[in-house]
Amino acid sequence: MQYRGDRIVLSPARIEHSLSVLSMRSIGIDRYGSILAAELVFLRGLPDYSPILHFLWHLGRLVKLALAVRRPALLGVWARAVPAIFHTP
Repeated sequence: MQYRGDRIVLSPARIEHSLSVLSMRSIGIDRYGSILAAELVFLRGLPDYSPILHFLWHLGRLVKLALAVRRPALLGVWARAVPAIFHTP
C-alpha cells in the first residue's frame, strides 16, 4: 500500500475471528480446493517459483492429510490440484 502511495494508519481496534482452516477435519471440500487454487496463484507470482519444489511441498501435505486427518475427500482435492502445479497459465 505504501508503494502505491496510500497512507497506513494504525488503529487500536481489535477484531476477533476464527479461521476457516482451523480444523482440517471440518473444513469444507470446496473451501479446501479454493485454498489450494489461491495458494497456486500466489506462489506463481513469486519470482523464484518452482513447480518441482511446490509439488514436493504439496506431497508433504498429502502425507500429513493421510496420516493425521484421514479424510479421503481431502486427498481427492489434493490429487486434482496436482496437474495445475505443472500447467503453464
